[in-house]
Amino acid sequence: MNKLGNLFAYYYSRYICYFINKTFFFFLINVILITKTQAQNHAPEFTSNPITTVNDTEIYRYPISASDFDGDVIEVTAPVLPEWLALTNYWVSTFAGSGIGYLDGAGVSAKFDGPSSVAIDKSGNLYVTELNNHRIRKISTDGNVTTLAGSGVAGYLDGIGIDAQFNKPGGIAVDGDGNIYVSERANHTIRKILPDGTVSTLAGSGFPGYKDSIGTNSEFSSPRGIDVDVLGNIYVSDYNNNVIRKITPDGIVSTLAGSGMLGFEDGVADTAEFRYPTDVTVDDQGHIFVCDSRNHVIREITIEGMVLTAAGTGESGFIDGAQNVAEFRFPYGIAVDGSGNLYVADGFNESVRKINSDGYTSTLAGKMSPGYKDGTGIEAKFNGVGPLALDSLGNIFMTDFNNHRIRKIESYPLLYGIALGNAGTHPVQLKVTDSQEAYSLQEFIITVNDIIPPEALCISDTVLYLNENGNANIDALGIDNGSNDASGIASLIIDSSSFNYENIGSPLLVTLTATDNFSNESTCTTTVIVLETIPESAPEFISTPVTTVIDTQNYNYNISAFDTNGNPFLISA
Repeated sequence: MNKLGNLFAYYYSRYICYFINKTFFFFLINVILITKTQAQNHAPEFTSNPITTVNDTEIYRYPISASDFDGDVIEVTAPVLPEWLALTNYWVSTFAGSGIGYLDGAGVSAKFDGPSSVAIDKSGNLYVTELNNHRIRKISTDGNVTTLAGSGVAGYLDGIGIDAQFNKPGGIAVDGDGNIYVSERANHTIRKILPDGTVSTLAGSGFPGYKDSIGTNSEFSSPRGIDVDVLGNIYVSDYNNNVIRKITPDGIVSTLAGSGMLGFEDGVADTAEFRYPTDVTVDDQGHIFVCDSRNHVIREITIEGMVLTAAGTGESGFIDGAQNVAEFRFPYGIAVDGSGNLYVADGFNESVRKINSDGYTSTLAGKMSPGYKDGTGIEAKFNGVGPLALDSLGNIFMTDFNNHRIRKIESYPLLYGIALGNAGTHPVQLKVTDSQEAYSLQEFIITVNDIIPPEALCISDTVLYLNENGNANIDALGIDNGSNDASGIASLIIDSSSFNYENIGSPLLVTLTATDNFSNESTCTTTVIVLETIPESAPEFISTPVTTVIDTQNYNYNISAFDTNGNPFLISA
């Protein structure tokens, strides 16, 4: 404040300077903006502490976190990294389900049969449609699975909770008030579930067809994906009719896009063509995105009513790249985040793809071959990737249809690797860089502790003979049969190495101790038998006689023999 009573205040984190002028009986506030380009850029900083030790029996896992004071976009890289470690940005785990069946319970103890689609409410609870159990399941934020609605018997009955009946429930969405919307493949309807579990029919007559109308007077044909916008409008991918339908909050059903003809045609909404659309999502601005499954592309329906191709060439394949380069193979599910990034369950590629706001497609998790495996994005395997949903933290939840599980993909930098066979010290350097190219480094040493003992291997029983002095000796190498360790063998020691007349005849146990370079030990034993003298044996011929000769040549046979006891011998004929 100056002498005139004027106050200056600098709001540091927003780069705003306030000038408060005291005039008359009130303050006039003048705001002077200081642009960010005029302020000093701050380098991002790591906020996580590295994991510096791990045993060679364990998996190394270091979740990395960093922040930027200026709010810039940051990227973590690893300029120095041992070969056995990898830096990944995605981690796949099993959130719920342990295989086929029907069982409520905690997380992976629960069972599903054909989980088809998933949605998430504003509190973080998940809702899952089960195609084969004909039920709607709820998964709380702590992973507890319960049955929200459906008796488990295929049918068509409105009611409360488990008294209601569904037939092949497919898509699912949740609005801001907690109302749930379910598309039914076999009943050809859109059902609504209130927060108290009351199930009613919002639209569809229960018979397959194609008719725009109000509520149950309308007709669908095997509706699949479903989503709801901020105004409560519902969007449905009407699979067999090859159109996208819209249902207003008061139940009026209309065709938003698609002529109803099978094909691949961009353009004005009512003349555009789709080929079996499987899923639909809508962003906060009202842009609608569609999985056009058998055209192998992602379509966009603009606010102006135009249909465009957002990603994909129309050819079936698995290629990351720009909008007109990327290829998909029967894309099945789609979701959009607050920044306009799209996430696609790429059906026959068994992968999760990301299309950024610039239209570039990359692969987050999974890669073509079906299976079941948690782990880093590139290591993970799915079998029937299904529709997906995003929570407020950017985590992806998705149905894994043929594995009968709900999978979770977390997005954060992670240093990951298998420590086995990598005992020793390993330098690591991580780098976090912001969009202004300012950066910070995090350097540390990872020590892999070798706690796996070496493999001690002994030969089978051995025989020793006393020498002329009445002694018999053996060393560790004499009974070692290839003892080994990943870090190397530091020493081999035996507990008995010298024998005499007192040891003759009786089998003796000898123990070999193998020690590796990290002082881990293991042992093996063998039997030693001591005999008085080397038994006498006759000398033997070791040469092969010449049995033929030409009559014009001299016969010549060089004879050689050997005595194992070293005794002199005489050859006679």
